[in-house]
Amino acid sequence: MRKQYKTPHISIIKVQMEADIAIGSAKIYPGNEKGYIQDEWTEEADDTRNIDW
Repeated sequence: MRKQYKTPHISIIKVQMEADIAIGSAKIYPGNEKGYIQDEWTEEADDTRNIDW
């Protein structure tokens, strides 16, 4: 017995949220405890190992 084909169905739900829903939940400061902002990254050598999957 063959199964009956059902056509794909896509539905979209639009949810409107308030702009300030998480305004006081977290604060991010771009620097360490002394206010120093690191503007350069330290680069390490490329990883050239062969990895068997």
